[in-house]
Parts: sequence; C-alpha cells; structure tokens
Amino acid sequence: MLIAAIDIATNTGFALGQPGEKPRTDLWKLKKPSEHYDVVGGEMGRKIRDLCFLAETRPDLIVFEAPIPPYQNQGGGDRENPIRRSIESILVPQRGVGGLQGVAACYGIEVLPANMQTVRKHFTGKARWGSPEATKRAVIERCRLLGYVGPTFKDDNVCDALALWDWACATRARHVPRDLIMHGERPSAA
Repeated sequence: MLIAAIDIATNTGFALGQPGEKPRTDLWKLKKPSEHYDVVGGEMGRKIRDLCFLAETRPDLIVFEAPIPPYQNQGGGDRENPIRRSIESILVPQRGVGGLQGVAACYGIEVLPANMQTVRKHFTGKARWGSPEATKRAVIERCRLLGYVGPTFKDDNVCDALALWDWACATRARHVPRDLIMHGERPSAA
C-alpha cells in the first residue's frame, strides 16, 4: 500500500512511501507571498495530478491534516478569548483540500482527513506538549529519532506530514515496525 501524507499550508509538507520503508519527503510551496490564496486549490491539484500521473507514484491512500474549522479555537477552548486567525490561515487549507479531493477522485484514490491531535498522540505520546512551539519540537525530534530526517532537520511542515504518514501506516495499513522505539527511548547503537 503506497501512502501519501500531506500537511496542507502555504508551505505544504509531503511524505510518500510504503509502510516499513523510509518515505520520501518534499516541501511544496502552494503560493508566493504576493499571490492571493485562491491559487492554492489549483496548485494543490497540479501537485496531486503530477504525483498520480505515473503508476509507481500513484498512492492508494492520501491522508491529510483536517483543517481547523474557522469557529474552533486552537488553544484551550476558551470561547471568551479566542485565538485570532487570519482569513488566509483559514482559507488556504480549505482551498488545498478542494484541489486534493478533486484530483484524487479522478484517479479513484481514497482521501482521509486526520485530526492532528490524534496523530501527535500516536506519534509522540502526547497530543500537546505545552506551547505550539514545544509540540512542533516534539514532532521534529520524533522524526529524527525514527530516522525519517537527519539530526539537523528543522522543518515542522515536513515532520507533520511524516507523523501523518506514520499514523496512516499504523492505523490503515496495520504496519508494525521491525524495530519498536517507544516514546522516550533511544534506539540501540548497533
């Protein structure tokens, strides 16, 4: 089963691979700073079309981070003091999902939204690590620990895509890793 995982944002993290293998990764720029967010759906559609054009890169499943609804807070749920979000931070993921779903449907590919708190709990052992920055660091560190990225890698968008990919491998492909590295453990030096 070939699984693609996408962390949709202006800078979109991407991971693609078979369960049990090291996935390939990329960072897609869906729009330039000077461009309107309406270009995101078309650019995402082109990226998915290019991915699906060749049978050897056409995924069986595409999993993506479910966008946060515009009315939902990202914090502790305090409705008295909601987190302010820009219109772009709300609409870029929505436009990206539209482009993704439209092209994937043309190829008959299953598309699955995933709640990132569920994914992070699977991947790091906790849904939240305090601040958003601390949570991002925990995901990046887990990617380093599992050998998905190098020791100096710092892009949280790619690491979020890798966490999504790892979650999909475990939950949808029912893949059990050969070397099990529990949360808080370090791999043995072999």
